[in-house]
Amino acid sequence: MKTAMYHAGKLLVRFVFGCVARIHLIGRENATCADGFLLASNHISHFDPFLISLPVRRKIDWMTMAEFFRLPALGFFLRSIDPFPAER
Repeated sequence: MKTAMYHAGKLLVRFVFGCVARIHLIGRENATCADGFLLASNHISHFDPFLISLPVRRKIDWMTMAEFFRLPALGFFLRSIDPFPAER
C-alpha cells in the first residue's frame, strides 16, 4: 500500500509540476539499479523532495522532520508514503 501511495504521489507531482519545473540531472549514470546509492540534495523548498524523486526510478527512503508526523493531515500523508522521522 505504501509503495502504491508513493508512486501515485509521484504521478500527481509529475502532473502538477510537469509544466512549470524543469529538472536537470548530473551523474544519473552513476546510480544503477543494481547498487544502492546516496542521493544528497540541498533543497530550498518543501516541494523539492517531491521533484527530486521524479527522475529516480526506485523508491527513495526519505528523511522527514519528526515534528511533521504530529500534524494530523500531514502526518497521515507521511505515514502513507513511509519516510523515516528525524529528530532535530
